[in-house]
Amino acid sequence: MTTATEKEPLYPIGELARLTGVSIKTIRFYADSQLLPPARTTDARYRLFSTGDIWRLQMIRLLRQLGFGLESIRAIMAGDLELGESLDWQLAAIDRQLDQLGRIRAILAQARTQAGVQTQVQPDREISLELLQQLGLALNDNSLDRQRFLSEKLRAMVVGAVPAAPPEWQAVLLDTFDRIQFPAELNTEQARAWTELVQLLNDPTFTAEAQYANTHFWKRTGQPDFSLEWYNERMFALLNRAQTLATVHTAPDSPEALALAGDWAEFAALTQGKTVTPEFIAGLAEVTPRLFQKRVQRFWDLIALLSGRTPQPSYEMAFEMLGLATQAELERILKTGGLPS
Repeated sequence: MTTATEKEPLYPIGELARLTGVSIKTIRFYADSQLLPPARTTDARYRLFSTGDIWRLQMIRLLRQLGFGLESIRAIMAGDLELGESLDWQLAAIDRQLDQLGRIRAILAQARTQAGVQTQVQPDREISLELLQQLGLALNDNSLDRQRFLSEKLRAMVVGAVPAAPPEWQAVLLDTFDRIQFPAELNTEQARAWTELVQLLNDPTFTAEAQYANTHFWKRTGQPDFSLEWYNERMFALLNRAQTLATVHTAPDSPEALALAGDWAEFAALTQGKTVTPEFIAGLAEVTPRLFQKRVQRFWDLIALLSGRTPQPSYEMAFEMLGLATQAELERILKTGGLPS
């Protein structure tokens, strides 16, 4: 209990409320909680507060406005907790709250944009329910629910692709997706990544982009006579060659780039069951740069971040080099009349 000298002025609770602007009810609560014990209590049980108590009450009010809990305030006022340390804790808590609000805002903004497009064909009630689902998923702390959502979305993306991937390819892709594991608790960066991933997977235009990028080379009748393992090995070998040439600023019409373009055309023709012709190369030159989708790359970056791995390098420059080199090869063929050997 605060002691007061006989000369020190004491203030009844009503006067203290008037001087500080804090309600009588709140002062009583702090007094009952022993955060603000009165300097003296009269025989009639009236509480009297000192000048020091005015400062103490102002400090309590300030700490409450900053979001501190009663126990933290008690520890600070008693000197058991350094103010600097407690401020660091509070700043971290506020950062988490701001981050969560930012995630909610991102989902709301995306839902509002999609609602504006879909209102004509989809009832507002359905949009509202989808919005609630997205908010729940983005903020969900249950790792099993997150894993289930990811698995269902990726499975639908693979199975729903048109043209469909060969069944054995689907099985390998689905098994790969099922092996993706996220930690039970996400850190701040991972929580942001999860919110962004939910937005991507709930966007039908992203699904279309991902399917286009992954189905272009299996547009052929019948079953391919090559495995997914061979396909990936050959594809990444070509991409790495293109990335190397792009990194050192190799000219698209250089012998190295033209040789790459020839191998790229052979690979594309084989995977599509077609023959390399000038017309085929012209179509390949047009479509190749579009095979790189920035949002698909971002998807894999987010998966890596959530899985605690370093994201793979982007192949944007590689696809650009392949497109330019293929165009240069087409121009060479048209000029010389010679097909690639």
